[in-house]
Amino acid sequence: MKSKFLLLLLTFFTLTTIAKTELVTKVNEEGVFEAEKTAIYKNKSKKELYNEVLKWISNDTNTSENIIQYQVMNKKISVRSISKNPIKGIKKTHESFSYYVDINIKDEKIRFKLSNIRFTKNNATKTSVCMESSLIKKNGTFKKGNKYIQFKMRVDQAVSKIFSNLHNSIIIDSKESWD
Repeated sequence: MKSKFLLLLLTFFTLTTIAKTELVTKVNEEGVFEAEKTAIYKNKSKKELYNEVLKWISNDTNTSENIIQYQVMNKKISVRSISKNPIKGIKKTHESFSYYVDINIKDEKIRFKLSNIRFTKNNATKTSVCMESSLIKKNGTFKKGNKYIQFKMRVDQAVSKIFSNLHNSIIIDSKESWD
């Protein structure tokens, strides 16, 4: 009971620290699935946020498979990464996925944008499939059906977890500062 209360309290604290916007997943104008969220961190300079994002990249992602694609000091970082945790696919196989993250940084604010998700089947062929062909019809709408809805929910949860790891890294680093 006590652990549930602490978990609830931690969740409340996390939600009150994160920006007012929710993680939004959508299909953009080019027909590409993407997820976006803006977060506000009071009294954090863009330099502090930039350095904390760099720490998150090196600590929380698969460093050997992580490549910083683009970087503008204290303004923007673009990363290609591979998820640590596979998710259950549409056909009940477990799939790892790669993705791009663009993080734009301003004083007290970051914008997290994840796109270009590609799934790799965890079988002998290691086939790579883009997110769009798995869930999105040619007309740009999401496929209907329970298995597609559940799969999209699992993808949304995985994307949300990636953002939460970044967010937690920023707030934990703030509390453990040695300055």
